[in-house]
Amino acid sequence: MNFAFQLEQHVQSAQRRLETLLKSNPELTPELLAQTLEQLSDSYEELQVAIEQVQMCDLALINAEQEILTERRQYQDWFNFAPDAYFITDRLGKIERTNQTACRFLNVQAEQLVDKPLSVYIALSSRSTFRTQLNQFQANAEIYDWELEFQPHSRDSFPVSIAVSAIYDEHKQWTGLRWSVRDITSRKQLESELARANAQLEQRVADRTAALEHTIAQLEQTRQAIAACPVGIVIADAQQSDCPAVYVNPAFEQQTGYSASEVIGRNFRFLQGSDRDQPSLDQLRSALQSGERCTIILRNYRKDATQVWVELTVAPIFDAGGKITNFVGVQQDVTDRVHRTAELEATLEQLQQAQVQLIQSEKMSALGQLVAGVAHEINNPVSFISGNLHPAQIYVNDLLRLIQCYQSHYPDPPDAILETLEDIEFDFLETDLPKLLQSLQTGADRIREIVLSLRNFSRLDEAEVKPADIHDGIDSTLMILTHRTKANNRRGAIELVKNYSRLPLVECYVGQLNQVLMNLLSNAIDSIDEAVEKLGRSTPLILITTEMLDQSAVRITISDNGMGINQKTLQKIFDPFFTTKPIGTGTGMGLAISYKIITQRHQGSLTCRSIVNEGAEFMIQIPLKQTSQ
Repeated sequence: MNFAFQLEQHVQSAQRRLETLLKSNPELTPELLAQTLEQLSDSYEELQVAIEQVQMCDLALINAEQEILTERRQYQDWFNFAPDAYFITDRLGKIERTNQTACRFLNVQAEQLVDKPLSVYIALSSRSTFRTQLNQFQANAEIYDWELEFQPHSRDSFPVSIAVSAIYDEHKQWTGLRWSVRDITSRKQLESELARANAQLEQRVADRTAALEHTIAQLEQTRQAIAACPVGIVIADAQQSDCPAVYVNPAFEQQTGYSASEVIGRNFRFLQGSDRDQPSLDQLRSALQSGERCTIILRNYRKDATQVWVELTVAPIFDAGGKITNFVGVQQDVTDRVHRTAELEATLEQLQQAQVQLIQSEKMSALGQLVAGVAHEINNPVSFISGNLHPAQIYVNDLLRLIQCYQSHYPDPPDAILETLEDIEFDFLETDLPKLLQSLQTGADRIREIVLSLRNFSRLDEAEVKPADIHDGIDSTLMILTHRTKANNRRGAIELVKNYSRLPLVECYVGQLNQVLMNLLSNAIDSIDEAVEKLGRSTPLILITTEMLDQSAVRITISDNGMGINQKTLQKIFDPFFTTKPIGTGTGMGLAISYKIITQRHQGSLTCRSIVNEGAEFMIQIPLKQTSQ
């Protein structure tokens, strides 16, 4: 800006001298002078423009100098407050300049560092190496990541990483060294921790590797054990919808006849073929859905279609999160055991039936002996009474006729006779005594009928097949059950309807057939009593029908309007030990024995039809003549 001002002053001075010159020279014409002044004015204008441009350049230069100073201060701040320490030294390592970070590193002031050799602040353990490296430094060399120990003033040493490069003057002469020093204490600590962690990791890897190798060895032993196991072992994938097989051992292949490749990927249900209606399969499905363990007996089929029975135990396998990943199954061929068990159960059932039948036979035998004895003991006095009642009636009639004769010949007897006739109420006695004798005769006849019914029911002397009147057996049984069919405090008398057809004598085991009739009629009475109690049945009824079938067989039908039997129970009523009665009131053998007596002893049939809450109907069908067994 001063240069422009001076230039302007010089121009004005030159203008003034020119005007003076022109005035002192008379030869200059006014035109020439005007032209000269005009040119000079143009030059002056151009000069003014140039001056303004110079002034603008001068201002830009001032601004650039200001920016350079600002940037230099910033670079100085960055230099001083950089995280790394910086040193400028001569070629021998004497400190010429440093930043604030270096002062902080070494715990001294900046002026205390100048002209000091940098080696003073190198720890004794690293100083010899430092000097050797410094003496060997070449002008064109550079050093990076040179790790040493710094020794601050009055502090412990710490590790640093140094980078060194050469400094050159304008003549490219090596004049000094530039040092960048970074505190690597944290890095060294991290490296130490990392080394320690790495050592621990390596140890853990070694331990895990050893454990893994041990586990692999155990798995191999387990695999070999499973492969050598004599029972079938299978594994299914529970994470797929159809739970396909993912493993089977050789024992399974031997049991089923299928190879592993034929089984893997398929659901094990194919082993049941079309035989899917097995209750144990429902139990298995329920266990799989609920994730529970279960053991069942299944009918499976080998590849050659041979049926086998297997005992299968299935258990879920869980992952660490408690989710089911697989199902493992262990199956054993129990065909022989199932067959033996079935044989034992059949034998046991036969023994139980034989035992119950023996007990029943003994009971019936004892009952027959008792009935026969009672009938015999009752029959003698009843026969005596019955035999004397008829003569007694004749004697009484004769006496009454004699008295009537006396009364006709002696209408006016003495007072003593009249008083006696009045005392004994002769008129009433004369009419009631014949009735009394008739009642005694009726009672004696009733007793004789009961005794006959008892003897007919027991029939101990008829253990072999003999022709018999079916109706007599029914009537005898009803006679014995009279006390149960009479009215009581809970219901009225049961109406007994007999719809008898004309039947010939039927060859049968009379005592056993009477036992069947007793069981069926007793059950009918029990069902009616229950219907009265639960359904309020007001008209209890038992209908007994007999009829001929094709002139070769007879059918006895016993119907009641009791509780009836549901279809599920109807399928089991003839099974041994099956009963719907409360504990202690039935053995479950009555109908089973009756069924055996009719079907096996008499070569007939015993069936039942029923409607719940309406009643039941039992039908006995036996041939007229028994063939030899």
